[in-house]
Amino acid sequence: MRSSIGGLLVLLTLGCCSAAQAQSLRCDGQLVRDDDTMADVIAACGAPNFTDRWIADSALGFGLPMSEWTYNPGPGRLIQTVVFRGDRVVRVNTAGYGFREDAIPASGDCDPGLISPGLSKYRLLHACGPPLTQIGYFITAKRVYESGFSYPLTRNGGRFVYRERWTYDFGNNRLRRLIQLDNARVVDVMLGNRGS
Repeated sequence: MRSSIGGLLVLLTLGCCSAAQAQSLRCDGQLVRDDDTMADVIAACGAPNFTDRWIADSALGFGLPMSEWTYNPGPGRLIQTVVFRGDRVVRVNTAGYGFREDAIPASGDCDPGLISPGLSKYRLLHACGPPLTQIGYFITAKRVYESGFSYPLTRNGGRFVYRERWTYDFGNNRLRRLIQLDNARVVDVMLGNRGS
């Protein structure tokens, strides 16, 4: 009985430690964690590979602006994203394995099958280049793609989301792809007209 309780305590301790490590980022021996400032993160980790401001308070007058910084350490290591509300870290996430950052390809210069829900804007840009067209707007959504992010709640229970619609043209032998992104993540891929 005593050994099973001791084993349980060890497991709980390991679980607590791994959960804490999942919410932090280590750069050159310095630890970045919740409530650190943008300046703290730059001092510890340097400039990010990609920044995206995916909710801003100016359009609807709610909360503080939010942004996401992406750190790509290259192949064999995990990409880390740091989400800020205003100037403060609110979340650190991993986003799959890193990759070599070559030049961003021309628009639509990729296999359309690579574009799927959950793909980050950063990976989409590096896989397929900039979109042919792009629009963005704020919506109030009852259902959102969570992926570890928090979404500000509205008074009626909906959530504020920054939605983007990107169009990719893959040439005249393929159909265009209309990509919907919510807060910097692909949530839907739709077929459009034949490309040109």
